[in-house]
Amino acid sequence: MGRGIDNRGSQCWPFYLESYTALTGMQAGFYADAMDIMKHIQLVHLRKGWTWTQNLWNPSDVTYMTAPVTWFSTDVLAGAGINVLQKELRLAPVITDDNLVSVPLYYPNFWGVVTADPQTKSLKLKITKKYGKDKISFTKIISEPAGLPTTEKRQIEIKEFVVDEGKVLDLSQYWDQIVDNRLESPILPNADKHDFRYVMK
Repeated sequence: MGRGIDNRGSQCWPFYLESYTALTGMQAGFYADAMDIMKHIQLVHLRKGWTWTQNLWNPSDVTYMTAPVTWFSTDVLAGAGINVLQKELRLAPVITDDNLVSVPLYYPNFWGVVTADPQTKSLKLKITKKYGKDKISFTKIISEPAGLPTTEKRQIEIKEFVVDEGKVLDLSQYWDQIVDNRLESPILPNADKHDFRYVMK
């Protein structure tokens, strides 16, 4: 039609770069590159005065739902996810140095904050909000650290933890099993010197 999302030159929405490249790259261990991609997308938004939903590759000022993808970055940074029916909490925070890491998590029935301190090997999940009256509990932790294949995931049985506002799940004793990132050196600064990686041939 020659207008809107059909404009010539409209080839890619930013969320493809964020979810399929940046966040997937982070899970594969390319933390620095992933953060660099997301940073530069947002810098373009700021420079052009666009909102955070702007389609960067369309010459018209059409917006799209980019932000919800960015919201999932906290789940990736914490290596987090939940399976309420199986009472599973997935957790494997990305640790890049000796500084304390604090990552918020948002789920429909509760909000929380994961805090990981590499210096003391302290790992905790604090429930900050609880919504609804349904009981939510976890009896196992599934850890898939960044940079490791899913075949090397770890499953840890824990005493039942019932989600309730203000409660803290202390997983410090399992630090070495949960926090075990294998981060790669950044390749974007020297992308022209790296062979393209094919996942499937």
